[in-house]
Amino acid sequence: GEVKSKAVQLLDEKGTAKPLFITGESLTVEIDYEALEEISRPVFGVAIHSRDGIHINGTNTKFYKTIFDTIKGVGTVRYNIKELPLLKGNYVLFAVFYDYACLHAYDHHDKCYLFNVSSGELSDYGVFHIPCSWTLTEKTDGE
Repeated sequence: GEVKSKAVQLLDEKGTAKPLFITGESLTVEIDYEALEEISRPVFGVAIHSRDGIHINGTNTKFYKTIFDTIKGVGTVRYNIKELPLLKGNYVLFAVFYDYACLHAYDHHDKCYLFNVSSGELSDYGVFHIPCSWTLTEKTDGE
């Protein structure tokens, strides 16, 4: 309880909160927090699961070597996905605050934030959109 999430929003590229995103567009998770005391080297993290419980991705500031020396009082941390690779489906987001050793949870919001993804004009199947291209080379009789 030393750090508390005050609000978590999922934002599009214009900064608008919404529950539905399109594969390939940007998504920012914005977490407003309040640190009730000075916290040294906090670790902020998020995880995305499918609605049926499959762990899609989990990351945090420590994994990305983004170290914040200290926090105290109110602030905002943002997790940015430039091009959302998820395909059509229902997803749930975790938001967590831990100590630098990742042993002590200051605040842990487990499966609290639901969002949906539409594949737009893509026709891929599965969970992820993997950008690709197709080529064809025809051989002539003499080859």
